[in-house]
Amino acid sequence: MRKALASLIAFCAFVAILPLATFAENADSDAALCSNLLNKYSAKMCGVSITTSTTNANGDEEFTTVWTPGVFRPDSTVLVSYSALPENPLEKATYRIASGKLRARAEIKAINQRYNIAVMSTSINTNDLSVSFSENIEPALGTKYYAIGVLPADANHIPCISPFLLTSVVSLQNSTLYTANLALNMHNPTFLGGLVITADGKVIGFLNVLRADDTDTLVLRTAASVREAISTAIDPRDTSMRRCWFGAFTSALSPAWVEKLKMPSDLQGSLVEDVIKGSPADTAGLKTFDVITSINGLPLAGPDAENLEQFFSRNFKPNETAKLGVFRAGERLEVSALLTESPKTTEEAPKYADDKLGVEVRDLTTYARVLLGLSVDSKSVSGVLVFSMDQRKTFGAAVLRQLGINYSYTAGLLITEVDGKSVASADDFKKAVEDARKAKAKSMTIFVRYNNADENGCLNTCFVKVNFED
Repeated sequence: MRKALASLIAFCAFVAILPLATFAENADSDAALCSNLLNKYSAKMCGVSITTSTTNANGDEEFTTVWTPGVFRPDSTVLVSYSALPENPLEKATYRIASGKLRARAEIKAINQRYNIAVMSTSINTNDLSVSFSENIEPALGTKYYAIGVLPADANHIPCISPFLLTSVVSLQNSTLYTANLALNMHNPTFLGGLVITADGKVIGFLNVLRADDTDTLVLRTAASVREAISTAIDPRDTSMRRCWFGAFTSALSPAWVEKLKMPSDLQGSLVEDVIKGSPADTAGLKTFDVITSINGLPLAGPDAENLEQFFSRNFKPNETAKLGVFRAGERLEVSALLTESPKTTEEAPKYADDKLGVEVRDLTTYARVLLGLSVDSKSVSGVLVFSMDQRKTFGAAVLRQLGINYSYTAGLLITEVDGKSVASADDFKKAVEDARKAKAKSMTIFVRYNNADENGCLNTCFVKVNFED
């Protein structure tokens, strides 16, 4: 049995799995193409093992493990089919993502039940592993496409590939789906949650099953459908979509706050807890403890009032203006907020990596400033964010020796000067390093600022001397 399984794994990794006799005569021509596509996309797929625990009648804890293929995305998340998850995926579940030797704990970030997808966050840096659903190719019935899948956990999550045909069209209220003729066993969902690729190597969608469908019929969700599903499920600043942003932290107005702030007992709306300086909310003149009671004349209450950032991102586009009814200190006002484009994330920022020094820096984006608690005004704080560093090489060793911190980029380590000259971008840092090397300098002195978690976010600054390797 073990030999048979090993043979299947080897065959699956290098040659197409051909589930139907239709493809037998084309096996030779497909083999080379499948091998190329597998080499190109296998690293972008992963296997997700999910272990849940329950307590039986005797009070003993029992564990159940399921698995599903997943797709790495640009913002260090993994896309999977929701149907493969446990019934209560957020409760008592441990997620482990495996792709080759990479392993990391992960958790559910968002679920879109209408589209039957789930997005899981992971500590794996997926920048070089990710895939973007950017193509808008309309599939054609009878055309041969290629599915990338992942074998089960007991077969080491090895990626595999299979050609298949689209056999029919399913029209739903929110999208059009295409059924696939790949065989699917929900206990062995090799291709459920896998990529769909054309013969010329373009990703056109994601394999899934219909919710509440007990036939286990695989369907293709097109790239456009996947983008929409993701954008409506997770934070609007997801890197695959560019949405608008508001720039204020809000929550639904509670009775406790009504009493504390001595507001009318029947007042409803969204309480502004904090405003990000330089954001659309700040430009509109909103202040802490303002209550937004209406948007474009419509009363604001219930779930919509919980998080206005998400509300605006789902209902408005960049450069649209929203008229806000505001209750402030006993007065009712109307203000206009011009919603601008959501800031670029750190993962999207321009970057420069120096392998010899062992450091990668990125531009200090508005999103990074918000994440680090800095003003979004670039004039107040300038510099480049140290995104990653190798403590075995000269830069990391110097920083660790001088600062004595366990580094992650959320510590907010910024390089503001190199050899006395200001740096405000990754390109500035690159030029400073190249100039120092051209001058045959043995070292360079950088001026940094950082937040030390051991000191409750206290801002620190210091000079660090970084040696160049010979």
